[in-house]
Amino acid sequence: AVVVVDAPTPAATLEDIKKVMLKPACFPPRKKTSSGGGFGRKKQQGKHQGKHALQKVEEGGDGETVETFWWEGHDSVLFLLYPNRIALRNALTRLSVFLEDPSESGRVVAPSDVRPGRFVAASYTGHNFRPADFARFASEARRQGHELDENESKLAGLLASEFPGYEAGGEGPGWGCIATARGLNKAEVAGTLLHESMHGLFYADEGLRRASWSFWEDLSLPRKDLWRGFLGSLGYDSSNEELCVNEMLAYLATERDLLRRHAARSEGGEGEGATLEVVQADFVRFVEGHIPEPKPRLRGQYTAYS
Repeated sequence: AVVVVDAPTPAATLEDIKKVMLKPACFPPRKKTSSGGGFGRKKQQGKHQGKHALQKVEEGGDGETVETFWWEGHDSVLFLLYPNRIALRNALTRLSVFLEDPSESGRVVAPSDVRPGRFVAASYTGHNFRPADFARFASEARRQGHELDENESKLAGLLASEFPGYEAGGEGPGWGCIATARGLNKAEVAGTLLHESMHGLFYADEGLRRASWSFWEDLSLPRKDLWRGFLGSLGYDSSNEELCVNEMLAYLATERDLLRRHAARSEGGEGEGATLEVVQADFVRFVEGHIPEPKPRLRGQYTAYS
């Protein structure tokens, strides 16, 4: 089980969140079963709620608590830090498949499908979504006759406490969520935080979102095809225009080596010979003035904007 801490949610900078993510992953303690054979997960009885739960997290974590932080300076964006990769995968994979998968988007897949290798989303180190996206996911699950599993139900409860009214379709200004985990390596932490924080800004800042859409709408068809091909190669539903724009902001604002490795080129028209690096340079020039302060930055980590 994953426990939601019943305490005021603090604000934190990306550097603060990075420090928490770099802590070792933690897992629920195991204990012998009553028969003495084998081991089982220790069930949570609520004794780590409130301040005591926060103390446990600071001391290393109890393996069940989701740590939450509002992003300082962009306080409509909520970070959810799961105690380990497995907990993150169990709570978020079906939602991300529902939102982003090229073959299963719009459908709630079976819990048994949540495993690495079946869906790219099962290997994500970060997930992003609006509370309203989760509400759509939960509604579709009910329509298909599925129940949310325990991890998803805990997430629903957490969202209800932080975003009142979201279940009924309420959408506060700039509401957005970023879910990631402790126990990632340094490169994963830096890359995940910067990439996902740009998604957070896509949700939170109307000016940046409009600028990103404007760039996309004016982009030539060959260059759109180039971008769709790149996203498709990574396992995204490249037919989803909002996803194309959201991921364009995240990848083109924070990536370098991945774009260089992608050798595909657009063909014909004004996009002839264009590479992703050329598209990146044009995009960053177009949107840079719309990226709000504090801009996503981590010491020693590349960003395409200044």
